Amino acid sequence: MIKLSSPQKGGDGIYHLYSDEMQMHGGSGQQIVTFVKDDPSTTKTLWQVRPRHHDESDAREYPSKKLKQKDTCQKVAEPIACGSIIRVTHLKTQTNLHSHGVQSPISRQQEVTSFGQGDGKGDAGDNWKVECAGTHWQRNKSVRLQHVDTKAYLGATQQAMFNQNNCGGNCPIMHHLEAFGRKSKDELSVLEADLGVFIHT
Repeated sequence: MIKLSSPQKGGDGIYHLYSDEMQMHGGSGQQIVTFVKDDPSTTKTLWQVRPRHHDESDAREYPSKKLKQKDTCQKVAEPIACGSIIRVTHLKTQTNLHSHGVQSPISRQQEVTSFGQGDGKGDAGDNWKVECAGTHWQRNKSVRLQHVDTKAYLGATQQAMFNQNNCGGNCPIMHHLEAFGRKSKDELSVLEADLGVFIHT
């Protein structure tokens, strides 16, 4: 389990990837994903890194069939190689970080949601490529997650914050940052895994 953060350069701190059992009002209507200034007691910012989406007829988490090394986590506690294709599952709702060609509500880039039926399953739109320096993804080191289907990068900026003007007076995600898919590979798409449960080998 990890917490993924978006360090906001020149902003007011670190925001963590968040989801909850709320649907988007517009767009796809799927479960909302944002970045939020974290409350250490919440489980809504905990995510699990899992093997990429695969043939659901093989119900095992780690399929028995041979997959390319860069395609999936092959076994429990295996270090995640840079270039791997993964799924990122929200711990509380068991839905997967997801994207597709739908416009995001504030920045009009690409919508990022959490998708599935609460069983950890989903579809190929849940696959993300790990882009990092060196051989493996490391804690507190910069990483980018590129959506495999659309090639957009997961990102956030304080310029796309939910407020009373764009979300209403009773907005349940007031002051959260929009999570978006971004075609540009720049500082807005830099992330870190800075908290959570890590297994050292």
